[in-house]
Amino acid sequence: MSGIDVSDAMIDEAKRLEEKEPTGTTYYRADLLAEEDESDSNDDISKLKADLCVAAYLLPYASSAKDLQKFCTSVARMLRPGGRFVSVTSLYTDAIKAIGSDKDTYDGGVLASDAWGFSVVWDGESTSDGMLADVTLFGHGRKERVTFPNYLWSKETIHSALLAAGFDRVEWLSPTIDANITPVDITDEFQKDLSEHVPTGFFVATLAT
Repeated sequence: MSGIDVSDAMIDEAKRLEEKEPTGTTYYRADLLAEEDESDSNDDISKLKADLCVAAYLLPYASSAKDLQKFCTSVARMLRPGGRFVSVTSLYTDAIKAIGSDKDTYDGGVLASDAWGFSVVWDGESTSDGMLADVTLFGHGRKERVTFPNYLWSKETIHSALLAAGFDRVEWLSPTIDANITPVDITDEFQKDLSEHVPTGFFVATLAT
């Protein structure tokens, strides 16, 4: 098993945890967006091959369609034929587009959900595929939070980039709740908000054989 991150601090922390509770994971520092002449600053991951690649919120770091394609192609290169890419990503949705189309009152926008524990805030005069926004994720009771910039891409754009990278199947999954361990009131809250308004997507992409 291998772990990859662009941050030296994240790799150092992962290695520290590995020493404390070994899992057999090898960690690499690598920038998937780096040009070939910048490869000296990265660990060599060119020979890594896996059956499964899991990435949480990788694609929102693509500031352009070119970078989005680079991410998808980099993952494809690390997979064996038939390998799967499983990911969760923030999305540019119809709900965000609709807020941006209200020109009479529009000066940036906010999309938020207490049930899902997130807010998306952006500035500017319009919204578009690949737009920049600040995404905040809240912990239980909103006592903890983390905010980070995201470039929001639509399902259609991500789907196209994955196909261009060599994946031949892309399945978008609907989120589910385990009713056996989730309190009824929380389950009810989530069910009310299971809609296209939630700017989060889950997908499994399978590399062509």
